Amino acid sequence: MSRNYFIFDENKCVGCEACVVACVLENGFQFPDSWRTIYSSNKNKIPGLPLFKISLACNHCDDAPCMHYCPSLAYSRDIETGAILIDSEKCMGCKYCTWNCPYEAAKYNPVSNVIEKCNFCNSRLLEKKKPSCAVSCPTWALDFSFDEIDKATMPNGIKTPNNPSPSMEIIKLKRSNAPIVDLDLFKLLPKDISEKTDRLNISAIKELPLLIFTLIIALVVPISASNLPQYQSIGIRISTILIIGIAAAISTIHLGQKQRLWRSVLNVRRSWLSREIVFFSIYFALSIVDTFIYRMPTFVIVVFGLATLLSVDMLYKPLQWNWKMQWHYAQVLLISTSFFLLINQFYIALLVIILLRILIIALNLSISKIEVMPIIWLIFMLSTGVLIIHNYDLLLVILIFVIGEIVSRISFYNKLSIFKPSLNSNFPNL
Repeated sequence: MSRNYFIFDENKCVGCEACVVACVLENGFQFPDSWRTIYSSNKNKIPGLPLFKISLACNHCDDAPCMHYCPSLAYSRDIETGAILIDSEKCMGCKYCTWNCPYEAAKYNPVSNVIEKCNFCNSRLLEKKKPSCAVSCPTWALDFSFDEIDKATMPNGIKTPNNPSPSMEIIKLKRSNAPIVDLDLFKLLPKDISEKTDRLNISAIKELPLLIFTLIIALVVPISASNLPQYQSIGIRISTILIIGIAAAISTIHLGQKQRLWRSVLNVRRSWLSREIVFFSIYFALSIVDTFIYRMPTFVIVVFGLATLLSVDMLYKPLQWNWKMQWHYAQVLLISTSFFLLINQFYIALLVIILLRILIIALNLSISKIEVMPIIWLIFMLSTGVLIIHNYDLLLVILIFVIGEIVSRISFYNKLSIFKPSLNSNFPNL
């Protein structure tokens, strides 16, 4: 395989976006985002601060996370050119690759409902022609090479959560230190100017179907694991089947191509999303068999339920890149454990788990930004404890607890973010 790669010189880019236009002209209309993007060290154009640019698209990485973790196996690599290509007929529009790409290269098209991205101008490479973006750069800031290069000597150049060995060499700035500037001067600027972020937020509203599904699974699995008569009656079990079935149906709303859902299980070897769907499907099927056909051993059902919860927590890990610690007090495994201890009335153990979750909040705490949602969750947990101490009806206790966990799960989704490349790591004073 050829070791084709982009070469970018940070000293030469003027941000004219000729490379972006060339990409559109070569590959056609790109909506809503162009496949190639110009990033700036001073995107707010604040006077007095240095302004440098970098042009990024898909870097067709050797260890491409988009291809490795795609549940539907929609990505493939051209053996001759090294290009990472996506088959729009296989993509189910789950957007999981956008969570994993450290270069914001995979773009979701809301019209076609599939992912699109830079294809390396693969047809040109096959003819030994450089990609259009490299050919069109007027300052030669962006170039391309067909030469072999030792991958170990190729710098990443961009600070990312991981380094998947991108096919890009970056010629660093001759002077990488910015002048010392008192940024307190800009704190009085309007919020939309002074506090623009390098994070693409997820939010609970945008991912409401997934929020509903993950929360319901976290609450249902403990019921499956409980041998208490009130949670093993036929009525409760039928209701549970209906609830998780509806939740599963709701979770498919976020898919761009729902008819391709069957492809989601094709990458169990690598993708946590594929694993989640496989484990959940088995858990759901066993629950149906247990309810209507044959009583299954409880531990068999619970094992696949726990595997589903673990998969849910693991598939969100790429979105937790900027946290102080890679755990949140509303991870589904913690919610599920807490609920199991509550309904089985293991109150001392429940207190220990709640204290552990409070510790996680403290470790993730940011002094500059006080979060309201954890405080609201804590109020509901304290209310749950008060009701338990005063021997209130268990159903009321469960209701208060569940409302608190809804709050916690909302805070979880609101804190998630997709990594967006930033040049600020080049300038310590920015």
